[in-house]
Amino acid sequence: LGDVYKRQSYQSSFDDSAQAMNVTLDAPLNEKSDIGFFARLNNPMNSGMYQFNLMASHDADDSKKQYVGSWMITVN
Repeated sequence: LGDVYKRQSYQSSFDDSAQAMNVTLDAPLNEKSDIGFFARLNNPMNSGMYQFNLMASHDADDSKKQYVGSWMITVN
């Protein structure tokens, strides 16, 4: 993987009231970069389908975040 994969430093926090996880990278990504995120989370109390939405911006200003995509996760 060498030059293709470089570990990025980040800060993360959970906002239970907004049901949101915030991740802030310590340095900007290159224009054509891919990013992956791994989290260890406890399974929800109830089975069902959960939707995860991704909003992103170039800075921490919430008003400038744009919708990137959604993923549906099924928990049995």
